[in-house]
Amino acid sequence: MIELYDYILSDDAYKARLLLSFLGLEYTARKVDMHPGREHLTAAFRASVTPQSRLPVLRDGELRLTGPLAVLSYLAMRYDPARTWLPDDAVEQAKVLDWMAFAEREMAPIGALRLARFSDDTLLAGPGAVLPAARNAMAILDDHLAGEGGGERAWLVGERPTVADVAVFGTAAVAPDAGVMIEDYPAVWRWMGRFRHLPGFIVMPGVFPVIPELVEPA
Repeated sequence: MIELYDYILSDDAYKARLLLSFLGLEYTARKVDMHPGREHLTAAFRASVTPQSRLPVLRDGELRLTGPLAVLSYLAMRYDPARTWLPDDAVEQAKVLDWMAFAEREMAPIGALRLARFSDDTLLAGPGAVLPAARNAMAILDDHLAGEGGGERAWLVGERPTVADVAVFGTAAVAPDAGVMIEDYPAVWRWMGRFRHLPGFIVMPGVFPVIPELVEPA
């Protein structure tokens, strides 16, 4: 049985919940009190769950994985034999992994600002300096989805949704909590509308009805 160490308001954990739902997989949720309890920073958590002190953590038998990039990649390769979520093609797979890295790297300021706003976190110094980086990440995403010559892309890579979309959506969806308004990025806005109509889509508390109802179901 798959186990997911989860915090309901974690955007990274939300990504794992999304893919588990898209794949129709049953799992046991292990709730972690990240805020206000900071359970993930305790010695007990580092010893028994993961030394990395982050979520999500997925256990599947003897396997233990930490972080959305590892968790999403594993689930897509292990439980999607059709390889629709993580393509076999080397070029497409590399592009998917590139966007997953983008979600963890360039979009990190969104998560940091959100954490600073909704907790007593003191690790983020000068949130005003981080906001431009968060907006820049959304602008990069919007430009990519807008395409060239007016040819808007439906998905980040190829002609169907992949784990790249899952990884980026999970953080982009909480951008308003960081002071970044999704409606300022029209291509992102429409992409989110398509994403929310995917079979198996699940909501995250506090995100909706922010995400738009602007498109027909995908």
